[in-house]
Amino acid sequence: MFDKNFNIIHGDRISGRTEFLFNISKSFDEVGLKLFFLSCTGDIETKDRFNDIFEDYRIINTFDEPNNYKVIEVVKELSEKRKYNFLIIDDVDYLPKSCIDLLSDIDTSKIVTCLSENCEKLPEESNFYDINDVSDLSNVNDVIKGIIRNQKINKVLK
Repeated sequence: MFDKNFNIIHGDRISGRTEFLFNISKSFDEVGLKLFFLSCTGDIETKDRFNDIFEDYRIINTFDEPNNYKVIEVVKELSEKRKYNFLIIDDVDYLPKSCIDLLSDIDTSKIVTCLSENCEKLPEESNFYDINDVSDLSNVNDVIKGIIRNQKINKVLK
């Protein structure tokens, strides 16, 4: 499953990474997983979709690094308090390495997107999935189906 701290969906520009992330999140939300969304581009046109899928969200302005540290601290506090299943982070590669390191310290699995050319900024001990590679995408789909199946089984057993 998405068993590493960072689970990275990477690809080229306009490859559908963000839409893929929303689709994963929608599937997780439908089975009751608690999700937190963090946008790292400072500009999201689909804010109205957030309330339908995510427990909470924040948007980081990548040009305001001191404020980014504060936002990440809030994310950490919320994650510890509300016990999110996943942090969903779009365009994590827009952040400086220092912010990525702070995110690494949050004890919640992260599903993130980034450009393929910027993967070196991210922790090496991550799971990497190339959105342009059909076999990688089928692995992601298998992981998602497994998580959803386990969540449904847990609901039945309760």
